[in-house]
Amino acid sequence: MRVYTLAPQGDPELANVVDTVAFLNLSARLQREGAGPDDHWSEWDVEQALANVTVRLYDREVDGSVRWPADAPWHSSMDLFVKDTVDPVFAGTSARLLPVACESTALRYVLPPIVPALDVERSVLSLMPGSGRVIGVKEPVFKTSVVAQHPVFKDGSLKCESLIYVTETFVDRWKRAGLRGLEFEEVWRG
Repeated sequence: MRVYTLAPQGDPELANVVDTVAFLNLSARLQREGAGPDDHWSEWDVEQALANVTVRLYDREVDGSVRWPADAPWHSSMDLFVKDTVDPVFAGTSARLLPVACESTALRYVLPPIVPALDVERSVLSLMPGSGRVIGVKEPVFKTSVVAQHPVFKDGSLKCESLIYVTETFVDRWKRAGLRGLEFEEVWRG
């Protein structure tokens, strides 16, 4: 079993959230409280909150150079926006694809399940200097039994925002579909 994080592939078009502060607050709340049927938010609440998120796609740099079209326009390793072309790859995962406003194309926010996938005792954590507060994971070690059930996920074991993680199953499906915009960096093999 292998687990990967997301990175931009080359110079894909960029997904820029218009109201960054509102989006960051929503993203942090989703990480804290979850967004599944058993979590504090209902599906309607999450969709309603995302309905107020507007995203602009940028396909050119300031110097005029062209960024190429992507099935997953790059935003960050923690938040992913995708076009309709990715539907078959996400089928059968627990991730939800929720619409956001975008003038140029149909765009959706990927809401992966937040699961306790990290083996905290065996992982190497990033700590904030001086406070000892956990701010991330340097070298993750995952629970195979949890990861095997979720090809796309965020970790909910720590009180900090998680990267989006994907398994080799997801990576294989993405590559077989010939989709563009993402590269996958292996962070764990177990």
